[in-house]
Formats: sequence, structure tokens, C-alpha cells
Amino acid sequence: MKNSVIKFSNGELFLEGVWHVPEGSGSFPSVVICHPHPLYGGDMDNNVVTAIFKAATIKSVAALRFNFRGVGRSGGKYDKGVGEQSDLQAALDFISRQPRMDHTRLMVAGYSFGGNVALNVAIKDVRVQGIILVSPGFDLENWLRFADFQKPKFVMLGSQDTSVPWQGYEKYFGSDRKYRIIDGADHSWSGFEDELEKQTVQFLSNNLNLEK
Repeated sequence: MKNSVIKFSNGELFLEGVWHVPEGSGSFPSVVICHPHPLYGGDMDNNVVTAIFKAATIKSVAALRFNFRGVGRSGGKYDKGVGEQSDLQAALDFISRQPRMDHTRLMVAGYSFGGNVALNVAIKDVRVQGIILVSPGFDLENWLRFADFQKPKFVMLGSQDTSVPWQGYEKYFGSDRKYRIIDGADHSWSGFEDELEKQTVQFLSNNLNLEK
């Protein structure tokens, strides 16, 4: 396994990231991971982001976590989720240029603010073949858009999350296994990183035709 600190371009901006390429031959599925709100300390080293990243590396999935514009060494400044969608599309462009990537198995993931960015890109970019969301900062309209998303999808919510209280949206879940309420977790997911990793590994295995 190899992790590389990289920079990739979005127009005149350069964005920093960490790119993992599995060992071995053949082509690999891939996932891009979006971090939480930049104005509240969110970056690519966030505990949830790194838990998802680690889950991907365990299953020999290529993974990219990166800093949105204005965060860390990424250029530009915060753009209220609009420019950040462009940043994610630039990350997808980066993966599309890499050798040995299976473009039919490309997913995006996002936590909180990053979940909102990921959903908005996933529903309009045909390259995205699945989505993983953790405590997404959604309003009702976005929950309905997520419900209508017809590709593989998975959302994890904390039972003690007061920022994204799952109770308000429970009626939209039904018996759908695409949703998991993790008992005891709050919005920070502190202490629940192993559970996030476990759930992500299972979803990736089930939806990317990976060895169990």
C-alpha cells in the first residue's frame, strides 16, 4: 500500500490531497472523500474522513482525501458549498487521469458539510457510481433527493447527533438497509471510528464486487 501527498488543479487553484493506490495488478475501484465544514475546523485529516479512507485501503480500493479550497495548503477561499462542488469534480478528474482505475466502480463519500457537497455532485456527475454519507448536513429536499438516487448508497447517522437528528427523517427510511443509526454516536463520531470503518468496509465489499 502506498499513500502519496499530492496536488491537483481546479482551474487556477491547486488543491492538496492524500492519494492511496493499492498494491497489485489489475484495475482498482476508487473513492473520493469530502471533509466537514471548513469554517468549523473541517479538513482532510478529520477522524471520520480518515476512518473512511482507512476502510478503503483495507479493501484495496484506491482512495483520495483532499482539502477543499481555502483549507490547509489548498488555494482559494471558502465558497459556501458551490466552489467546493467544483473541487470535488476536479478530484474526480484527477482520478480519471490515473492508470489502472476502474471507472465503472468510482464512488464519493462525505461527512457533514462534505456529505452535502458529495450528494450534489453525485446526482449530476455520471462518473459517480455510488455514495457514502456520514451525518450529512441535509435539509428535507436533500433527503428526498438522496432517497431518489438509484445507484448504491449508504448513510450513517448517530443516535445522539443533535446537529443532524435522525428522528426528523425516520419516516423516509422505512426498512431500507441503506441507512444505519449508530447507537451512542454524536456528530463528532469520537470513539466510533472503528464502527465507521467496519460499516464502510461492509458497504464497499457488497457494492464494489470485492473479496469478502
